[in-house]
Amino acid sequence: MLFKEYFNSLSADEKSMLAIKLDTSKQYLYQLANGHRNPGNKILKKIEKATRGKLKVSDFFKGE
Repeated sequence: MLFKEYFNSLSADEKSMLAIKLDTSKQYLYQLANGHRNPGNKILKKIEKATRGKLKVSDFFKGE
């Protein structure tokens, strides 16, 4: 699953909770999901952990 698909499937509250878990903002996550920013290794690892492996680091690089 791509991060964009995952992020867009979340409700507004779930997006807020994910941002809190990742110690970042919803806006930053929106930018990642829409390809406006490239994630660093630190946030990639946090996303994989926060999603309990639903999203893997490699999911961010599919289609590149």
